[in-house]
Amino acid sequence: MSQFFDVAVAANLQFFTLPMEIIGFALALIEVRFPKAAQRLARFVAGLAEPIARIRASGNGGPGGAADQLAEAALERSLKALLTRVITIGLVVVVIYFLVGLLIRASAGGATLGWAVGEVIALAVTSVFVVVALVVVSLAVYFSVTAGSDFIQRFVAGRAVGTLGILIAGIGVLGECYQLATYMLVGG
Repeated sequence: MSQFFDVAVAANLQFFTLPMEIIGFALALIEVRFPKAAQRLARFVAGLAEPIARIRASGNGGPGGAADQLAEAALERSLKALLTRVITIGLVVVVIYFLVGLLIRASAGGATLGWAVGEVIALAVTSVFVVVALVVVSLAVYFSVTAGSDFIQRFVAGRAVGTLGILIAGIGVLGECYQLATYMLVGG
């Protein structure tokens, strides 16, 4: 049982569960307090899900048809736009983080050429890891949100954003339950 309940995994899981809970509760709050914003967000998610719905619908006409090609092109454009925005924002955050560190170190008088070269290497390596992580997370979120949008619309009609928020927060809570069970069974 101690193989499944690992303290290191439970500790690192917090980096995923807490953001999921915050995002989930924020979406539920948007649904309750800002219904117009929730409607716009629901339309946006429906727009993201449209290429997948087209691919599902065009699958009935046989593979390789014009409808399949249009649906795949729409999905490709949608994914390209999403990944471009997410990666750009992620890299801007990383560069700002390193620039702030550089400014703090330079103002303290501790910046040397060797230190600056090390920081540039660290920035490059961190940027690669951030891009890979953002691509994986973005694709997972994109396909889970778009594939689940039909289910969410049917689950609670007209409350897609709040429902999505509760489901995301619920997944975060499951991670918290794993953490609690790990610390109770294995110890910290």
